[in-house]
Amino acid sequence: MENRQYKDSMFKNLFSIPEYSVELINALLDTNYAVTDIKNVTLSNVLKQDIYNDLAFLTSKNELIVLIEHQSTLNCNMPLRMLLYLVDEYKRIIDSNNFNLYRNKLIKLPTPKFFVIYTNEEAEEKSVLKLSDSFDGKTALELEVVCYNILKPNILNEKSKTLHDYAAFLQFVLSYLKHGKNLKEAIELAVMKCQKAEILKQYLKERKSEVFDMLALEFDIDKLKAASYEDGVEEGRAEGLAEGRKEIILAFFQSGISIEQIAKTVKLPEEKILEILEK
Repeated sequence: MENRQYKDSMFKNLFSIPEYSVELINALLDTNYAVTDIKNVTLSNVLKQDIYNDLAFLTSKNELIVLIEHQSTLNCNMPLRMLLYLVDEYKRIIDSNNFNLYRNKLIKLPTPKFFVIYTNEEAEEKSVLKLSDSFDGKTALELEVVCYNILKPNILNEKSKTLHDYAAFLQFVLSYLKHGKNLKEAIELAVMKCQKAEILKQYLKERKSEVFDMLALEFDIDKLKAASYEDGVEEGRAEGLAEGRKEIILAFFQSGISIEQIAKTVKLPEEKILEILEK
């Protein structure tokens, strides 16, 4: 049964569906896996995100595929985040198989491959990030993350219709936002447009009510936090932090997000949210 105690992103929700998972993996690896060749091994709450947008899959060829969707601009710390995720995945594998690290027999582990799916208009079409860039000197430790921006034309979208359709849906939302619609209106209009054009038709038909909840809390949340929270925190300005939180609350409210959802996201009581909105 799906755990609804945390907030999945639409990306994670969509590509957790087996037929879409295998389609995306085949596009990323240029393989021809069947649904039965793929196992979802995503860990819960490892990357400590407000929105859960990470996925991990184990293939029948013992490959471990780790995927993250990222909405803001290029994050150079993705290799480090992936390394921490990988350590937890390997620990789970070792524990579940009762492997003994102190025996002489070599422990065989899944071969890891790392990908980031950017959904931001400013990121490059394709790029590679390396863990070694985090070190000042030479190192024997390396981890590479291949990044794709699906809002720009690329080979990945051509190989996966579902990924192409997901990108189209996000672009519709962005377009409506640019034309002055609030987030709620933009999502509703994008859903209707996609259904007419038979884009993600079945998914949107079955999960229409969930889509707004998922997108309302994740859409552009990275930009809001970067612009409002971090500047105030890094420079030690309590005023900046308070003002940033207020801006986020106002932005969420104007986008049609409920008081209850806003309170959960910014971690404040509903009474405090109402107090801020009344000022």
